Amino acid sequence: MKRRDFTKMAGMSMLAIQSLPSIASTMLSKNKPAGVSKVPLGVCNYSLRGMKLKAEQVLEYAIEHNLDSVLINVFRTFESLEAKHLAEVRKLAEANDISIYVGGDFSVSKTSSMYYDGYEYAEAGLREGIRVASAVGSPIVIIRIGSIKERYSAGGLEVHIKEVIRVLKALRGHALDEGLKFAVENHGELRTE
Repeated sequence: MKRRDFTKMAGMSMLAIQSLPSIASTMLSKNKPAGVSKVPLGVCNYSLRGMKLKAEQVLEYAIEHNLDSVLINVFRTFESLEAKHLAEVRKLAEANDISIYVGGDFSVSKTSSMYYDGYEYAEAGLREGIRVASAVGSPIVIIRIGSIKERYSAGGLEVHIKEVIRVLKALRGHALDEGLKFAVENHGELRTE
């Protein structure tokens, strides 16, 4: 047997071996008992950022690709943050059985380099996140502590974590009233080393 033939045969064998679990799971899923749920599959607008899609377009992408959920983690992805527009986004998602998850692309800590100074105070940004999440039917509001810069700033990451906790506690009741949970994004500043 020539080397090229052996490599080709070995490659085909590996492909067959790697495909087996996929084929088996497909066969098993046809006989899935009632009440067993599937693992949802979704997309984040950030992963499509090069396409410069707005929220409705991200949903249309999800519909086209038979996805179950979308994460909109940048408010500017919405054409508008007005209630009427957010209701239209929610209606499109619900009509296509797609879950929406919402987060802001800024920190809720005024001490963070990622703090958006368009809000007069830190709680205002999170309050806006709660409003938007509730309007589109998201069960969570994703928040950030900051960026990698916070690890090396005066007082380190602890200062920023304490500020975020303070803000979260201040708006805990409001989030619970809306049926929402806070989700802290595990981003560059919180990675393990």
